[in-house]
Amino acid sequence: MSSAPISLYLDLESGEKAGLEVVAEASIAFARAIREVAFFLDPSIELKIELASGTEGSLSLNSIFKTRDGKDVTLAAVSLVVLTWFGNHVLDWTFDKVMDAVASQETAGAKVELQIKPEDLDEVQGLVDKAVDGKIGQQHVQEIYRQLESDVSVKGVGATPVPATRPAVIVPRDQFPARAGGVVGGVPEVIAILREPVTQETLILVRPVLIPGHRRWRFIGRYGEFGAPVMDDEFLQQLMAGNYHVPISAGIEMDVDLQTVEEKQGSVWVPVSRKVLRVRGVRPAPAQQILPLLSPREERDTDE
Repeated sequence: MSSAPISLYLDLESGEKAGLEVVAEASIAFARAIREVAFFLDPSIELKIELASGTEGSLSLNSIFKTRDGKDVTLAAVSLVVLTWFGNHVLDWTFDKVMDAVASQETAGAKVELQIKPEDLDEVQGLVDKAVDGKIGQQHVQEIYRQLESDVSVKGVGATPVPATRPAVIVPRDQFPARAGGVVGGVPEVIAILREPVTQETLILVRPVLIPGHRRWRFIGRYGEFGAPVMDDEFLQQLMAGNYHVPISAGIEMDVDLQTVEEKQGSVWVPVSRKVLRVRGVRPAPAQQILPLLSPREERDTDE
């Protein structure tokens, strides 16, 4: 039997407790959202969701979902999708950021039971991308936020694969209305102001994905390291056919057309996602020049 833990964490006002009805309704919506994602990723899965325990104060609903048919990859993907629902920002999701959030809890000393084999990482990422891009479970997730918004004792919510542990990210109460997808006080929610500039960039390849599909590759650009799907189907077909004769080595450079989705936050444009629209060229790392350094003996002879 395979299993994966996931906890819905309610951050409560000091001395307050969440209402039973609110917790019950939010828990039901949480379970329905998980089931919808699991069925979308694998219709044959038989999923059982258990409430393992709960803690008072700040309430942690420690759940475990299990399957008898050893679908570890699907369970890992479902867990990571759940973490995206309670991320820093509704637009600020990448697979790598979710994995970083899991790693940060491990660094803090908590035992993360969610384990993904290195050889399964690309498959898990592909499943997570499909569910997130398709907004699977969104209506149920919105219901979670609506229920929690109705209880003034709840000041934040998060999710974590570490039972009874405060998540690395807590969504504050003032974001509940927007994430519930409704209106606030009769006024429609504020729509994010976005722009999508396309620039020609030279990127250093960190990690390719050598299977068909628009998976997220890993690059280093002028603004640091990031993940982005490669949308250039012609390039991908040529790559899979072995028509790019670039030796596997560190520092491979790619000339690309890069689309960056940016959101205006105050007076600043903040990048929230990227896509490689076209690959113009691929070349090996520039050869390092060998400096004509003198040996210690030659230096002494020169000094004399």
